[in-house]
Amino acid sequence: MTLYTFYPCHPDGGSSTFAVFDLDADHQAPALARELLAEHPHCTHVAVWDGDRPVVTIGRPTPGQGAGATDDRSAQAGTAP
Repeated sequence: MTLYTFYPCHPDGGSSTFAVFDLDADHQAPALARELLAEHPHCTHVAVWDGDRPVVTIGRPTPGQGAGATDDRSAQAGTAP
């Protein structure tokens, strides 16, 4: 099991909180990121990291996307919020 850090991020990319979950694999992270996004209505996306490795970023749907869609930017390079 691996510790994953989830950062609910504001529009400017900053985060005022985080959550840590012990998961078996990367594929489990998007569902938890979507749950956190729902719990933080002022955040635009949730960035998930495994240490210094970006795992996935889940954003809110953009106009034109169907209901339930999210902006999934898997394994983007960058820095933690």
